Amino acid sequence: MTEFPSTRLRGGRSTAFSRLAVGAGWIIVVAIVAVLISPAQAADPWSDDDRTHRLEFSITPNGVDRVDHEAVVEVDFTDALSALGDAGATLVADSIRVYEVSATGAVVGSNDDVIYQFDEGPNFDAAANAVGDLTVLLTGTTSSTRHYHAYFRTSASPGSYTPSDHSGLDRVRILQNRSDDGRSTHRIDTAQASWWYDKLGGGFSSIHVGGEDWINWSTAAGSAGEFRGLPNLEYPTTIFHPGHNVVSTIVDDVGPLRVRLSSTSNDGKWKVRWTFYHQHTEMEVLKTPAGADYWFLYEGTPGGSLDAGDKVIRSNGSSIGALSRFSGDISSPEWVAVADPADNAAVWIANLDDDSAVDSYRAMNGEMTVLGLGRKTTVQTMSGLRTFAVGLVPQSTFGAISTLVDRAIEPLTVTMGSPSARVTTSTTVTTNTSTSSTTSTSTSPATSTTIPDTPEGYLVVTSAGTVHPFGALVNMGNANTTSAVAVSLHTSGAGYWILDEDGMIHAFGESVHHGDLGGTVLEVGEKAAAMAVMPDGGGYWIVTSKGRVAAFGTAEPHGDLLSIALAGDIIDAAPTPSGLGYYLVGADGGIFAFGDAEFVGSVPQVLPGVTLDQPVVGITPDPDGTGYWLVGGDGGVFAFGDAPFVGSLPGLGLTPVAPINGMVPYGDGYLLVASDGGVFNFSNLEFFGSLGGVDLTHPITAIAAV
Repeated sequence: MTEFPSTRLRGGRSTAFSRLAVGAGWIIVVAIVAVLISPAQAADPWSDDDRTHRLEFSITPNGVDRVDHEAVVEVDFTDALSALGDAGATLVADSIRVYEVSATGAVVGSNDDVIYQFDEGPNFDAAANAVGDLTVLLTGTTSSTRHYHAYFRTSASPGSYTPSDHSGLDRVRILQNRSDDGRSTHRIDTAQASWWYDKLGGGFSSIHVGGEDWINWSTAAGSAGEFRGLPNLEYPTTIFHPGHNVVSTIVDDVGPLRVRLSSTSNDGKWKVRWTFYHQHTEMEVLKTPAGADYWFLYEGTPGGSLDAGDKVIRSNGSSIGALSRFSGDISSPEWVAVADPADNAAVWIANLDDDSAVDSYRAMNGEMTVLGLGRKTTVQTMSGLRTFAVGLVPQSTFGAISTLVDRAIEPLTVTMGSPSARVTTSTTVTTNTSTSSTTSTSTSPATSTTIPDTPEGYLVVTSAGTVHPFGALVNMGNANTTSAVAVSLHTSGAGYWILDEDGMIHAFGESVHHGDLGGTVLEVGEKAAAMAVMPDGGGYWIVTSKGRVAAFGTAEPHGDLLSIALAGDIIDAAPTPSGLGYYLVGADGGIFAFGDAEFVGSVPQVLPGVTLDQPVVGITPDPDGTGYWLVGGDGGVFAFGDAPFVGSLPGLGLTPVAPINGMVPYGDGYLLVASDGGVFNFSNLEFFGSLGGVDLTHPITAIAAV
């Protein structure tokens, strides 16, 4: 079998940057701090004092104007750092900030925070292999070359920074584990359509535009339902066809500009990857059996049904009625559209690696299209590793469709410039208080840094994934989600993880993404509910409402509740202080202890037959002994074992304006948070404020503290 990484770069090919020859640096010693100043200073203006390194690149549209378009730039931060004499330095990925600049390096207008998304490449390592894709939004109309600087930091960079926040953009988003005609699917929403991808079939069962489904797959026989789908790639084994259990699917990347997922056949011989953008999607064939042939099909219902008024339009401008047929190679650029003039809309498919293989179209039983790239009657005429594209457009004439297709599929040219740096690293050394120095040819000032203690504070998160920090904590990025349910802080306070109800983990700062439930088949009604993090941050558990426990990183599984009939949903989880166990708690106050977690009581046990005023919403182990606290939606707290009772809202005669929905350890006690952002402190540590009284667009769903 053949297997190669995809080499097609959407947005063009990038040329390697020129390597800089870096000589010995100069050391300036001031008191006890030594700062290495790089002699590889940039000639252009340095636009970001908080970031110490940068990459330069330009993007050229090649004669096709783009409007609010994404460009993908392959970047290698490890090579750039090595070229600057910083081999082995560790990239801080969330420090990236992109500026649009003029040809002379000056920032263009207010474009000092260009919307971008960074996706890690295969085998990414922040110190040894910091390679990935930087997707940049080209705002407005791009008709000529545009220039950009991507600034970033290493873990040794002095000072501090504020991450760029591009969450909530909603150009593309994924809703995982949704049902479509009884099949488990991922739904991807873009500007023009909602795409329903059958996770076990590896193809689209529905593409919704407005109220119409342009595929309409179902279990009905033949062309009435089961034959429909896209891309229906392989025949007769039905791999990458909805309705069959022949592949496994994982979600690779989720961000504000693109979503990526990949599917691999159960025998491991086939693999494809889909990338979804604002206006269209692309599919790369990454792996095929040796000598295998295939086709790329759109078999569906344009505008909801196949009608005599529908049109099939090829890239050379020829057009036929949708009840007619053609056969022959589509000329370059190799695309074809099926338009519904009544809805003034069209679906188009394209082969981005033009060939001479036969393409064809026919209607089947007047019920669905049989549009095939690389199809000659029932013969598959394509092979090898290729890239295809699909889009829905609000147009039905050749000229209008052609313009939009060209914008999507014509490559951009990406040219990389030389990397540059201001301060490449900062090292603290011990010396006496006498001051000595050497003369440096650099004009950058010497700076000093101190290593701070773990910051004190807390942060709250909205359902939309927006982070609001208090105390010494900072916002290191927001999650692009609509259903954040939990947040956990790294013990250093310099990172956090956000969990959404689809089981996706969003990691920021020093918090490492160890895996999540992307691609996991959950039961009907089952959602991710909580996460528990190992004390050293090396792993975590994700817990669902049904009591499923999934372990990632160094976290070890100690058991779950899938075989138990629960009285209510599991709503929270917490690790033991050792990290060798965890507690789960249900809405009825039932406690389930695993690993070295010790059961010391629960609400149903201590108060049998008692109906709670509000369901239990959180659990916090007592870090100083054997015990734990539970909290209800009214702020009532229950203490078990050695955990001392240190207060509750009813005990203070208080009724929260909005329900309490979270509890975390804080000092010798705990913090409570309400959905309106109110925070209530029952501990010996400082209260830093809350969002109570602030008019929030989305409710607060989680809290974390150090």
